[in-house]
Amino acid sequence: MTLQELNKKGVHVSLAEDDRLRISVPRDIDTPELKEKIKDSKDALVAEIKDQLSKGDALLEIWRRDSIPEWRSIRDESVKDDGSPDLNRRAYAIWMLEEVLHDIG
Repeated sequence: MTLQELNKKGVHVSLAEDDRLRISVPRDIDTPELKEKIKDSKDALVAEIKDQLSKGDALLEIWRRDSIPEWRSIRDESVKDDGSPDLNRRAYAIWMLEEVLHDIG
């Protein structure tokens, strides 16, 4: 399996120290078969991650992955101190999600 294939499934793979993988699998697809496929692809995944790290792509992807939930929350809960909707903050959050983070979910 490749990183792209795993990402499409919602699986996040990152590199820990000593070439170990840190894997986050959504509960609905967390099966022994998938874990075995990932284990069988470990060497290729480590090489792919190291290649991305050398190009800076992985850092951007990590930033996107970590930022999207925050911006979704801002979009969904944008209110002023008086309880009224903060439309400017909501619009900015939508812009961040769509144009900067390319959130398709």
